[in-house]
Amino acid sequence: MTQGLEAGNTLGERFRIEHVLGGDGAKTAILAAWDLVRNERVAIKILLPTALESPATVARFREETRSVQALSGPRLARHIEAGVLPDGTPFLESELLVGEDLAEILAREGRLPVARAVDIAIQVCEALASVHARGIVHRDLKAENVFVCRTEGAQLDVRVLDFGISKPSAPLASDPLRVSLTGEGVLLGTPRYMSPEQFRSTKHVDHRTDLWSLGVILHKMIAGEYPFDANRLTRLCVLVWSEPAPRLCTLRPDVPEGVEAAVLGCLEKEPERRHPSATALAEQLAPFASDRGRACLARMAPLHASPPAPARAWRTHPLRRGLLIAAILAALLAAALAWKLVLS
Repeated sequence: MTQGLEAGNTLGERFRIEHVLGGDGAKTAILAAWDLVRNERVAIKILLPTALESPATVARFREETRSVQALSGPRLARHIEAGVLPDGTPFLESELLVGEDLAEILAREGRLPVARAVDIAIQVCEALASVHARGIVHRDLKAENVFVCRTEGAQLDVRVLDFGISKPSAPLASDPLRVSLTGEGVLLGTPRYMSPEQFRSTKHVDHRTDLWSLGVILHKMIAGEYPFDANRLTRLCVLVWSEPAPRLCTLRPDVPEGVEAAVLGCLEKEPERRHPSATALAEQLAPFASDRGRACLARMAPLHASPPAPARAWRTHPLRRGLLIAAILAALLAAALAWKLVLS
């Protein structure tokens, strides 16, 4: 991915590189390495040399490390240490997970058995219930950030990753259609997974935007396709804002009505009409889960989020909604032209 990160090389006399796991190729790299101090295999995320030239990028990375270090709980990767190597490179050290992310699984299998999809979603709910109870919103929940660990006995073990733009953290962009602009009206996230309100303003979303994203993940696991998809950002925004979510039963007749209702409850346009919490969603999915999936419910912390703000007039008035959509589309078009955010 970049020079100097070959297997066997040592970073700061602290980490011996085994191989590159990922990263965005421009600013960050994620490596499997051996920690020479702790004597254990770990994953480390570092900033690449070109990124170190930008004080803003360095500041965002350090803000991310502060944010994720404060996170602990079920279904979250264990973060070990954040620090700076002798050459000035900041790093974030985490446990090394063995397995694959959900996006890789879906690329290979297309769609999943309903019971397996439900079990994965309930374990994601367990992670969300934990972080939402502390007032943290992920804001970039997607299949790539759902990691399915390889375990003895092939038991399902899911972790939710990458809280890099979790509220109130700043982002590190890594997706071709991921908008990362600064200033007022900032738009952060991965558009195919973004809720209507997140298209409008990332700063003011609450935990219910993560439930929308989980609804998109559930829909894709079961149907093998996104509920809303387009090859242009502006068109995608129109679909998310104005088109009803497709019924799963029309795409896959074997889907139980209760599962379909749970997914549609995530994909309500108005946040007030969605499931009130990740725990509530898990409870609705539980009858269709395995025993292991249902066992997650007993461990879930109740959600203690601030009450949602009263609905504003633009949310229900057709004229105001139309004007808002037009304004958002104009902003997105400008962003797309400036950042060339057009899917291939």
